[in-house]
Amino acid sequence: MDHKDAFIAWADAHSILAPVAFVAAYLLLGFFGLPGSTALNLTAGLLFDFVQGLLLVVLASTLASSLAFFSFRYLFRDYVLSKVRGRFSNIEEGLRREGAYFIFAMRLVPWFPIRPPI
Repeated sequence: MDHKDAFIAWADAHSILAPVAFVAAYLLLGFFGLPGSTALNLTAGLLFDFVQGLLLVVLASTLASSLAFFSFRYLFRDYVLSKVRGRFSNIEEGLRREGAYFIFAMRLVPWFPIRPPI
């Protein structure tokens, strides 16, 4: 209980640093895909008021997802392709052939086989 009160007092005393530290922690957690977003969401509710906590969680989770997407799309593309090349050939072929329609159809189907059943 003392740690929680000290943590809240620190966040109250550092009105700029606390949200920045929270967003940075959320970015690290989200970028590396580590578990714990629920704990950080609850922490935002503990440290900040509802509206500020909600806005920080939405901002941080959106930034983390965008950072991960763009990093793996542009910076780590060759590495990822070397690891998964050939495993998703059906999906790659569908994307080349149908493009946007294929992505739309994949979003509608909750589960799809990577390899056709034997």
